[in-house]
Formats: sequence, structure tokens, C-alpha cells
Amino acid sequence: MNTYTKERVEQEKFTTNKPKTRDTNIDLLRIIAMLMVITIHCLGNGNLLGNSKIPTYNLAGIRILDTLSLVAVPTFFIISGYYMSSYKINLKKIFLLYGRVVFYSLLLYFIGTLINIKTNKFSAFFPISSGSYWFVNAYFILYMFSPILNMWLNILSKKQFKFMLILWIFLLSIVRMTINPNELLSAKILPVFMMYSIGFYMKKFASIKKDKYYIIKYLILTFILIYCYTLTTKFNKIFIYDDNLHPIFYRLLTNFREFYNLIVIAMTVLLFMKFKTIKINSKFLTKLITIISPSVFSIYLIHYNFNFRFIIWEKFNAIKYADSWFMILYIVFIIFAVFILCLIIDLVRRGLYKLITHISLIKRFIMFINKKIDNLNLKINNYIS
Repeated sequence: MNTYTKERVEQEKFTTNKPKTRDTNIDLLRIIAMLMVITIHCLGNGNLLGNSKIPTYNLAGIRILDTLSLVAVPTFFIISGYYMSSYKINLKKIFLLYGRVVFYSLLLYFIGTLINIKTNKFSAFFPISSGSYWFVNAYFILYMFSPILNMWLNILSKKQFKFMLILWIFLLSIVRMTINPNELLSAKILPVFMMYSIGFYMKKFASIKKDKYYIIKYLILTFILIYCYTLTTKFNKIFIYDDNLHPIFYRLLTNFREFYNLIVIAMTVLLFMKFKTIKINSKFLTKLITIISPSVFSIYLIHYNFNFRFIIWEKFNAIKYADSWFMILYIVFIIFAVFILCLIIDLVRRGLYKLITHISLIKRFIMFINKKIDNLNLKINNYIS
């Protein structure tokens, strides 16, 4: 095969428009993970976690909801590691994601300005460099580094890979959680690379079999984590005679909710394995998942926008039902309401985008830009491979 033919074959990988076969079960997991993300933001930004104004029975329900949802963020990174194990730089995808971030950042900034909400202009125009979405920043870094990370991970034997993961988990889940002198292991991207590598390992070496106990194990670990949290709080009250948290107990309580926590890692792996073995046979459910899934990223961008992330929960005001038996039900209603509202907004965007791209002049311009991006993409991937 001559050089020209090789280049054409490589280029066609990026220019063909054949639809990829998707795992609907994993798309469903992504949807559920986004509901979990909204749950964490609802409880945290809504000032519900550990609020002394809320009776114990409702606080217990809030703690259960929160702990069940701690797997949300690592789930996205494990999915990425599993499905991006042969990933090469795809500038088109990166530009489209970046465009969506900027679009919603500016749209919500102008809406906020119109309705007299205090807004941040710099964050609106530079959402990535301002660090307004740490998750988005982490994903962009992961996209940039994953081809190099993949080359490194591919040369490891199963034994070497296992040793690396054990060492990584030990450093980030135990050392970082307890000792961590001088914040040596505090770079947020390290746990992201770790979760990506776990997903990569599962793709390369793990044989995922059907097990009806995956969810039971997940729930058991959830309650172990809740028990650890409760026990730590009790110990703090025994040794500290006021409401202040001792630095050691504060570090433990904070790290229990981090996605690099050993128990949370195990919960995430169990949940992923469960969904990997699920088969969705319902045509209606498959269609519904196919409609919702492309909007998952947008739902995050809308509900966690820096100008609105606290206002949303203030408006729903779940704390007013603190003494009520249906407070938890109301919180669940809020979570689904925010999800559906953000979904509707993004469905409108997707519909408008489809209409605009059918205009002849815009269509030709997009094709021209795509061709330039494909050529640049090909050169970069040839250079690093």
C-alpha cells in the first residue's frame, strides 16, 4: 500500500459519516449518572447536607441519596477509559464540545443579565480558562492526553497494570485521604487518570460476567460508607466538645465524599459491571435513551452554570419542607424536574442546530471547516502514532 493510499484510509476514519453502534445500556448508565450529579448538586448547593435544621429522619434520607450518588463522576471516567482505549485525537469532537460549553455559558450569561441576576462576564466568555467547570476542564485534559496514555497503558502486562492500579489506589485513596503531607497528591487530574485507567484495564483484561449480586454489593458498600461517615462524626463529638471539626476528622469526612475514595471506586466498578451485562430489549426504552443520551453533557452545563448553580436550588427551596415526611420525595421531584427542564432546553438547541445546518451556505461552510479539521487531525495522529 503506497503512502497516498495509507493517508486516504486514515483520513476516512475521521471523515466517514457512518453511525457508530452504541451500547444503549451504557448510555442509560450515563443518564443515571447525570441524575446522580444533579442529586449531589441539589443536596450540596441547596444547603441540605448536614443541616442542623433538618430532623434526623430526613437527614438520614439525604445522606443515603448523597452516598448512592457519589459514583456519578467516576462513572463517566471509567466509561471513558473503557470506550476510549483505542482513541486517537479527534479535534472535531473537541471543538464541538468546546462550542457547546461556550454556547451555554454565553446564553445563560445573557439570560441572567436580562433578568437582573448578578453575573460574571469573564467566566461567561472564558468558561474553560476561568475554571468554572472543573469537570469540563478535566475532560479536555483527558481528551488531549488519552492517546499518549493509551500507548503507555497498552504496553503494560496484566501483572504490571494490576501493580500500577494498586499503587495508584493506595496513594490516592489511602495516603491522600489520611496523611497527604504538603498536599503532595492533591492534583485533581491524578484521580481522573486513575479512573480512566481502571476503565481501560476492564476493557483490556477483565471478563465481565453476569452477576445478580452486583447491585446488592453496591448497596452494602453504600451503607458501609454511611456507617464510616457516621462513626467519624461520633468520634469527633467525643473528642471535640464544641461544634468545630478537628482537622483530621474534617479531612476524613471530606474525603469520604471524594470519587477517589476506595469504597466509592469499588461501588463505581460494581455499578459499571452491572450495566455492562444488562440487555435492553424494549424498543421504546431504546428510542428514549437514544433521544436523551446526546443531551447528558448539556444537562450538566445548564444546571451547573456558575451564574445559576445556587439560584436553582434557592427557588425550589427544599429546606422549607424540613419537618415534613415528604421532604425526600420533594427532593427527588426537584432532581427529575431540573433534569427534564435542562433536557427540553437542549432538545430545542439540537433542533435549531439541525435546521441551521441544512441551510446551503452554512452547510458548505461547515463542510469546508470539517475538511480543514480532518487534515489537521490526520497530521497530528500521524505525528504521535
